[in-house]
Amino acid sequence: MNVLLVAIGTAPGPVADALGEVAGVRGVEVAAVPEPAGRDELDPVLDAVAGRRLVVAGSAAAVGDVLTRLRRRDELAATPVGVILPDRRRAGLGLLPRLDSHRPRSSAPEPAEMAGPAGLAATGLPATGLAATGLAAAARTAATGIPRPVDLVRDDHGGVLLDRAELAGWHGRRLGMRAYADDTRVAEGEVGGLAVVRTGAGVLRAQVRPVRRWWAAGRSRPPRGPATAGRAVQVSCGDARLTVDGRAHPRPITRRTWWVEPAGWLLVSQA
Repeated sequence: MNVLLVAIGTAPGPVADALGEVAGVRGVEVAAVPEPAGRDELDPVLDAVAGRRLVVAGSAAAVGDVLTRLRRRDELAATPVGVILPDRRRAGLGLLPRLDSHRPRSSAPEPAEMAGPAGLAATGLPATGLAATGLAAAARTAATGIPRPVDLVRDDHGGVLLDRAELAGWHGRRLGMRAYADDTRVAEGEVGGLAVVRTGAGVLRAQVRPVRRWWAAGRSRPPRGPATAGRAVQVSCGDARLTVDGRAHPRPITRRTWWVEPAGWLLVSQA
């Protein structure tokens, strides 16, 4: 097995070394790419896959960059992708291995609205806590695991969603919004924000955050509104700040639709 490692916005050395130590891996070629990565950065790399195992190391948004390019090249359904996420907290995909587990972790509890769902639980990718053993396990899975079909979450602007999208007001704490999950109304009027979360169960979860007014002293976050599930989520709103998989969109948006395409890509998971 030969591996092509695409390291996006992260140092490739430790990942390349771990891949090179996996039994059965004959060679590892490294392509270091800046984040965000678009057509100019990724197409020359993807042109060179040539039957090798493609492994992506980077944030969830960076992995989304690769999936987006593969889809636009009509190669997504036929290209297995091994994934190693560097930061479980930022990415929200807690079941995927992270590369920064040697860093001290904050003792503060993780806010519930930022905690990742079990969207990739069915892949069997391990959660790890030790840098050396965790990276070794992640590399072994990415290089020698089994490609399995995973739902792809797309949007109507050509992007993909691996974990979650967050919408909040561009100009303040209030955001006028109308949102539906399939045919069920999720929001109508002013809200504090909206999260659209990949569940891994063939549906998306849309959860409204109420307008922040007042809550009990000592409470670290405002209450969350009801959650609604659907195969598609459609939003129209005032100027909104959009964050997808931890990456902020540079301009305000007023419309967005996300939907689930069953078995849309091949994620390499544990054998």
